[in-house]
Amino acid sequence: MGDIWGGFMAGRPIFYMHFDRKPLKSRRMTLVRFLVLFFSFIASVSWGPAFGQTSIGSYSAYWIGLPVGSVQITSSLSPHEDRTYAFSMALQSGGILGSSRFTTTFTGHGTVVGTWLQPSHGHFADVRHGQTRTETITFDEGMPHFASAPQYIIPEEFQFDLSQARHALDPSSGLFMLLYAASIGDCNRQFRVYDGFSLYTARISDEGREDVRTRLYQGPTQKCRLSLTPIAGKAAVFGSFTVPEMEINVARLSPHAPALPVKGSLFINGNRAGLRFDDFHIQ
Repeated sequence: MGDIWGGFMAGRPIFYMHFDRKPLKSRRMTLVRFLVLFFSFIASVSWGPAFGQTSIGSYSAYWIGLPVGSVQITSSLSPHEDRTYAFSMALQSGGILGSSRFTTTFTGHGTVVGTWLQPSHGHFADVRHGQTRTETITFDEGMPHFASAPQYIIPEEFQFDLSQARHALDPSSGLFMLLYAASIGDCNRQFRVYDGFSLYTARISDEGREDVRTRLYQGPTQKCRLSLTPIAGKAAVFGSFTVPEMEINVARLSPHAPALPVKGSLFINGNRAGLRFDDFHIQ
């Protein structure tokens, strides 16, 4: 079914995924690696222009129609002039991946400046088989600084001049940009994303308004598509790998709270991964 090199969304080394007829255990491990990629694409939220409440959404994830896990998203945007944003996402394996028993969390913080973002830091943690891995990107006057534990030494052939990454966004803020752009109906934009290993050009395109019917939401949404092009680092060295494209439908479920994704899809070589919107509440 094809080969995929992926890694930007989770902010970690690019990994190899080959989808074909494999033993169940091998296919489960492929899905585990894919989920990290998928949820860092999909499982974030967008923040409405000036609301101070917090939105919490719960989702089920499916890969080619099979249940593979659950996710909870919490988002907020301050109503003050500084307009600081914060989000967290927790992913738990389940369904056909229940025996894998992993938990992945993403958190991010920054400031919305006009219609642009100024991230302060993003953090990732993955726990499986009793082992924990963390990755952090912090910013100093627009220059990103990456750290991981256990420490990952980036091979020389993947290294590049980090001045190219000045004013780039970390992956979590890149997703925030996508969803925030959708929430304000301004999807057509381009920016750079640095994940600690690679630098990308991210392009968001406006796919127009679309009516969506789910168990929890029936009505209009803003639909946007994200695509990525490697610039430097590990992704550019490999060059020929295919980066999945993602579509997201965003809607505001309360007039006083941040918007949430009500539908999302990630497309890899003709295969679709999706989220089912299960529940939400506002606090």
